[in-house]
Amino acid sequence: SKTDGLGDVIWSYTYGRSNRDSATSMSPTSDGGVIVCGITEGSLNNEDGFVSKISSSGTLQWSKTFKTDSSEQIFDVIQSYSGDYYACGFVKTDSLDENILICKLTGNGNVSWTRSFGGKGNERGYSLLEDNTGRIIIAGNTQNDSVNIGPSGDSDFQLLAISVAGGILLSKNIGSGFSETATQIIKSQDNKFYVAGDIRPIGASGEILICKLDTNFDVLNSELLGTNSLDKLRDIKLSENNSIILALSAITPF
Repeated sequence: SKTDGLGDVIWSYTYGRSNRDSATSMSPTSDGGVIVCGITEGSLNNEDGFVSKISSSGTLQWSKTFKTDSSEQIFDVIQSYSGDYYACGFVKTDSLDENILICKLTGNGNVSWTRSFGGKGNERGYSLLEDNTGRIIIAGNTQNDSVNIGPSGDSDFQLLAISVAGGILLSKNIGSGFSETATQIIKSQDNKFYVAGDIRPIGASGEILICKLDTNFDVLNSELLGTNSLDKLRDIKLSENNSIILALSAITPF
């Protein structure tokens, strides 16, 4: 749906096939439209990831589905300064569990390349951006015990920087004795990164962890926020005065 500044609906449409479709993220594009990503039910009850381009008038211009003989999900998509599109999520494989999936598409929706990153254990990419040097930065999580900080089976923040050709420029995980999952990343005007997500003891309720990083993914400072219940980060924005705005949900006992 598209609304005006007062919230009145300008147009509203539904998109999808006969199967179940779910949108996970949406970003504005330079032509006044939007780029949307999400999950669609594929063949053999597998899930596939999709990226769709919608015009400013609500017309579906193109849609691309990413599918293999396993399952894929796409969680975030952006338009780069050059006009190309980048999307991230995960692909599930039989031998390596879930790996971070990153895709590059042209302005017309043609797939330039797809890459998967990870090892033994589950990795997912939840959020991405383009920094001031043209790197694509992905935030997510990793459960690879060979690199994780903490006990076996826990999760760490995973940060990746990749080139426009899909090569890894920088990789780092940030963790503790608890389990962390990065679900959002934004950048400040001075090209610092704010990465945020959930932190919890394994099997317990958790809080929100937000970290400020430099361009090498070194932690400049961090903060824990929460309500002593099940807190989940939903979104993060940077205001005009460089304040951080968080949207979160909390399940509290009554």
